[in-house]
Amino acid sequence: MTFRREHLPILAGSWGGEPRGPIPWEDPDLPKLTGFFRTLRLLLCSPDKFFRTPHRGGWQEALAFGLIVGAAGFLASIYWQFLLQTGIAQMVAAASGVSRSFSLGTGAVIALMVAAPILTLANLGLNGVCLWGAVRLVGAEADFLPIWRITGYAQGAMAAALIPILGAPAAALGWLYLNFKGIKIVFGLTTGRAILALALFLALEGLLLLFLLGGLVGLMGFLGIWMLWSLG
Repeated sequence: MTFRREHLPILAGSWGGEPRGPIPWEDPDLPKLTGFFRTLRLLLCSPDKFFRTPHRGGWQEALAFGLIVGAAGFLASIYWQFLLQTGIAQMVAAASGVSRSFSLGTGAVIALMVAAPILTLANLGLNGVCLWGAVRLVGAEADFLPIWRITGYAQGAMAAALIPILGAPAAALGWLYLNFKGIKIVFGLTTGRAILALALFLALEGLLLLFLLGGLVGLMGFLGIWMLWSLG
């Protein structure tokens, strides 16, 4: 049987005797800010409960949540990395007498901050496609919608990036864990199949990134040759 949107309340199951209402972010009776923080707390403190709660929303809610938390976490990671690299560069300069800075330039930091929403959106798309492929490869039949919702809400782990220095690795581990919990609970996978799907997911992401980077390098090389030919 193909996993479709109308099956979500059935396959998601219930959680003890608690009400089968929507998740807070998708509850129209809650203020958006309240729903956002309640959903974030639910994701980080009780991921099992979150993924067992019936998800009756569409792709828009997951996209909005993922963009907000993902972009904020990305910006925080850039900020803390910039401060760390600047501090290290200053210590090296003081110890060696070399004034050259090895930290990320201010212009590059500003460019990354401006591009944060676009990069987060591209990352969500890449995650969704690769996770869908991985789940299909382990034998689970799934439409893209539940995969997209898992991908979007798994960005909740990026809130850990607000913590200085150790926040970025904690966010990465939390993101993997939420993806694991999501596919395991929503698709009813065994632990072994969920781990295999997660490994395939990371492998697919790596291959796709290499393909994209290779294409970008090839395009830049072609443009360089074309410019030289035009000038000649």
